[in-house]
Amino acid sequence: MTQPPKKQSTNEPDQRHSLGRSSRSRERHSSDDVYSTGTHRTPPSLPKKIKFGKILKAGALTVVPLKSSKLLRKKPAVKLGHRQLTKGKVVITEVGQQGSVPRLRAENRTKFFVLLIEGDQLLGAKQNRICNSTVLLKPNSVSEIPVSCVEQGRWQHVSKNFSSSNFHAAPTLRRRLAESKKHARQASHGQQAHESNQTMVWNEVQEFASCAGVYSDTQAMEEVFEESRKKQPVPQRLECPNDANGWILAIDGRVVSVDLFGTPKLCRQAWDRMVDSAAVEAQLLTSRRKQKSESVSKNRQFDVNRPKHLHSLIRLMHTTHLEQVAAVCSGTEQRFDGSQFSGAYLTLDKRLVHLGVSL
Repeated sequence: MTQPPKKQSTNEPDQRHSLGRSSRSRERHSSDDVYSTGTHRTPPSLPKKIKFGKILKAGALTVVPLKSSKLLRKKPAVKLGHRQLTKGKVVITEVGQQGSVPRLRAENRTKFFVLLIEGDQLLGAKQNRICNSTVLLKPNSVSEIPVSCVEQGRWQHVSKNFSSSNFHAAPTLRRRLAESKKHARQASHGQQAHESNQTMVWNEVQEFASCAGVYSDTQAMEEVFEESRKKQPVPQRLECPNDANGWILAIDGRVVSVDLFGTPKLCRQAWDRMVDSAAVEAQLLTSRRKQKSESVSKNRQFDVNRPKHLHSLIRLMHTTHLEQVAAVCSGTEQRFDGSQFSGAYLTLDKRLVHLGVSL
């Protein structure tokens, strides 16, 4: 896993993360982008009320459940992507016969909106991928979604369709992904809002594997998670409170991410995969720190054990400028345009669908 990225062979598709000219054009002129700069309408603001729940701990991982305002109404309904993928109600495949590393075809066969979350892992087809951005698929629609490869050593079909994984991108990879999208957006003057740096993603997967002491023939992130779980089972599984619709995650006391969902049900359904994956990374980082006899850093920008720090983080989120970008499919997407964290805020009819922040 620690080998450098392989050179692209001539029969592989273009590895550069571009949605293609036609896809970018569809994004810029999406009929759902009702808050575009030309309309002079104010995009939705963040939920004003965000309350903290009882702190939960498992090893080096700390979770602060959150409860916010601005929840989705019952209609139009939003379903979680990985569950609909498992049921066969959403079908994700390669684009065409040859495939394209940075794009996949997503068909929503339901009458509901379907939510794919930034960092969702998709298994199979020609190589495993993760979603670059949080995407809201329209009911009964076909879309192309932006992705990154997390299995560098394979480019051949093992299945026609993608399946869902029990693991989500860990907090460090989500942060790198958000940062690379921010750099791409700035470099392209806002034209490339959903593109990632593929080499950076591969390097992070390699670092993750090295930290775990796992070797994978195809350099697959999924295999690193599976083998890590076998070698070091997570000591305690944390349960999602029924009334929570989000969380703050911290590793060794340092806040690493914030997620909010449009309903408590969406939060509960996303909890196991996202929180458990963070717990795996927390355990690996703690083990590596102990092996190197390193102490826990006390220089924390936001310390989860200090209530003032948590309130400061929420205030910072509310005061950081939001820049609107073209959503991949439905809804209105805004990005946090600040120096202390990266993230995105997706709404539907001015209501929260998903907010994700990485620090």
